[in-house]
This record gives sequence, structure tokens and C-alpha cells, in this order.
Amino acid sequence: MADKNIKNKKNDASPKGKKNILVIVVSAVAGLALILGTVLGIINFIDARKAVMEYEGVRMDEKVASYLVSVYKPTYIAELKNPEKRNISYARDSEDFWSMQDPDGSGTFGEGFKRSSEQYLKEILVGTYLYDKNTRMSDKTEEAIKKSADQVLEYHYGTQGFDVLFAKDAEKMGYDYESYQEAAQMLYKSSRAWEVIYGSSGEAAVGFPAECNEFLNLAYSHVNLAFVRTKTTFKLDEGGNRVEESGKPTLEELSYAEIDERLEKIASVKSMIDDYNNGRTPSAPVTQATVVDLAKEYKTDQSPSRIDKGYYFSPYSEYTTKSFLEEYDKNGLNKIVEIALSLSLNSDGKAYAYVDLSLSSNDKNGKESVTCFIYKSAPVKNAYADLELSDFFTDFFANAAELYLYPKEVKARCETVEVKEKFHEMPIAAIPQNGIHKIREFIKED
Repeated sequence: MADKNIKNKKNDASPKGKKNILVIVVSAVAGLALILGTVLGIINFIDARKAVMEYEGVRMDEKVASYLVSVYKPTYIAELKNPEKRNISYARDSEDFWSMQDPDGSGTFGEGFKRSSEQYLKEILVGTYLYDKNTRMSDKTEEAIKKSADQVLEYHYGTQGFDVLFAKDAEKMGYDYESYQEAAQMLYKSSRAWEVIYGSSGEAAVGFPAECNEFLNLAYSHVNLAFVRTKTTFKLDEGGNRVEESGKPTLEELSYAEIDERLEKIASVKSMIDDYNNGRTPSAPVTQATVVDLAKEYKTDQSPSRIDKGYYFSPYSEYTTKSFLEEYDKNGLNKIVEIALSLSLNSDGKAYAYVDLSLSSNDKNGKESVTCFIYKSAPVKNAYADLELSDFFTDFFANAAELYLYPKEVKARCETVEVKEKFHEMPIAAIPQNGIHKIREFIKED
């Protein structure tokens, strides 16, 4: 099952970015430093007295922080209400709610929101620094960010006079147009920093094998599958390969004796798995071979390597979400993925399950009962580099970079962000939640 600590993908423009008030000064000394291969320093001209936090010379002022907190608040409340997370159904943006004690004993809900907001702002600040440390924003990109921010306002207020209407609403939440645009830059930069560091496809993540294997174990479920049909079998040629017509495998009818044999085998293996899962001693040992041997006996997979090496599913993988959860939703194969992702390994590092499906057949009803047996074990080290498994890992490095390597680095750097007294003085919970000015995506540069 995918680890909940892996940073979730976001479709909107969330943590990370900076500009307007962040000015890169290339002095003669800095230019020499670049020639020598050292890192260009980033000089931020925000008055230190106005900063609420600072990291490596990059500062965030109170107005920018107010905007970011206001658009973060709806997300935080939604997470509190989420039945799969906190399940605080009565969460709302009100003084009464924020002053209530959190059942987890950590203080009031308002104090919890302030702690979470502090971490959110730190991540954006660090992301901004990492972007500027590794690249320099082009004029086209800067203009595209400004257009993205303005389009949000034009959509809500209209194209004429939106600045006046915006100013009235923004003032209630503690920011202005300049800080709104600056926050947009910070959001952009921190959302793109991982690409700047690791490449848009995460290609630089290849150089971090230990971390890649950590991500593999956290994000991927490794299973062996065996599909046992009860009315038909795949027609094979002399070489033992499936015969296909019009791109689809040809099915042959099973004899009554063969049907009885398969039904008996299905019942026997189901009983063994039920005994294992319920702490009883199975009639025979249940191992990976229990499933793999079934797959080999009944030729349930085109690829021999797929039978032995198994399948790798992840909620972050396009192969999983597109090929199985969406494409196979109609015939029930998506159930296999859902079980694979949710199945927890036992103390012996194994887990077993089965699911009954109704798949295409040759009979007049066009369907037959098929049982899929599932064996789950830990991913094999460096499986993402195995060419025979490449279908499962087409976007592995991009996901590893964006969802694991980058957040891990940001989290470590957040420990040394200097949080100013001015932040602690901010009435964070009192800042109204803000959905109307939220920048959900950035338009592409011209």
C-alpha cells in the first residue's frame, strides 16, 4: 500500500515559488563565483523587519504569508473533514471552531492550523530558494506567471476595474496586488523546483539508487497473479504461445473433466489461502509458488517473465491508473489492483488474496467465471531498472523525484528555516479562507 507520507500529487499550484521582491544581483564577485563553479547567492531586498521567516537570504513578508495562508485554509479544513484522515465533520472557518480543543490532545484546532501553516510556508520558501539556486527565471516565464495570476482575478471580477474590487477583498485577508503577484511567483518556483533539480522526467533521480529503492518500497505493490478460467482455455501453438485472431487471444472449450479439475483446484487453493489468512494451518504450505505454478500450469499470462517477476502497481503510476484502473474497469480487473494496493504484508513478508471475476468467454452468454489468485511480497530491489518490467515504471523517476526525493530534501531544509517573531504574532487562524484568489494552475509561457 502506498505510504501516506509520500507527498500527494496536486493538480493546483501549491507549495513553492518567488520573485518581485527576490532580486538576483550579479556583482563582479558573484560573476567570478559562477566562473569558479560556486553557487550564485540570492539577495532578497525585503526589509528584514517585515519578514516573517527567512532561509538562506530569501525572505517572506507578512502580506505574502497572509495570502498563502488564506488559500491554504480551505485545503486544511477539507483534510480535517475527510473521513479517511481526521473525520472532523464539524470543521469550519469560525472563531468558535478554531478555539475548540482538538481531540488528539495537541491543543486547539487554531493552534494546529498555525503549526501546519508554518510548515506549508517553510516549504514554499525553501522551494523558492532551491529554484533560484539552480536556475534563473526567463522573462517569458515571469510574464506567464503574471498572466496566470491576473486571469484568476479577471475570471472572478471581470476584465474591467478588477483591481479595485480585488483590493477590497484582499485587504480583508491582509495582502495587496503586489504581494499577490509575489506569492504567485513563489508558488510557481516551488512547484517547479523539483524539475529544475532532477529534470522534467526525473532523469537525475537515477543517481540516487538508495532513495529510488525507498520510493519503490513505499509506493509500489508487487504481486504475482494467476487467472484460472472455468469454461475455456487459451489456444496455444506448437511453441506454447497463445494463438490470436484480430489481436485477441483465441479461446478453446474445456472438457467436462478439465472443468471439474479446475473447479477442484480453485476450491483447494481458496481453502489454503483462507486457512493462512485466518491463522489456521493450511492443508499444504502456501508460498509464492502456489500462485506462480497455477499461472504456469494454465498459461494465464502471455509473458513468462511476467509470471515469475510479477506485476508492480502504484497509485502514482500511469500504467496502473490508465491501463488497469480505467481501461479494465468494465470487466472488473480494476478490483485486482485495488486489492493489490490495499493488501498489507504479514509478519512473514507475504500476503494472499483471491477475487472472482466474470470475463469474456466463448459461450452464448459471452462470460465465464474466472478466479484470480494474488500473492503479494516486497518489491525486488532495483525492479524499476529491469527492462522486462519497464511497462510498470514508465514514469517512475519523475514520480520518485517529485514525490519523494524533492520533498525529502525540502523537509530536511525546513528544519533550518528561521521563523521570525513577526510570524508568531500573526493571527493565523483569523485570516479568512480564500477560494476566489487561488491560482490553480499556471498557463504555459508564450
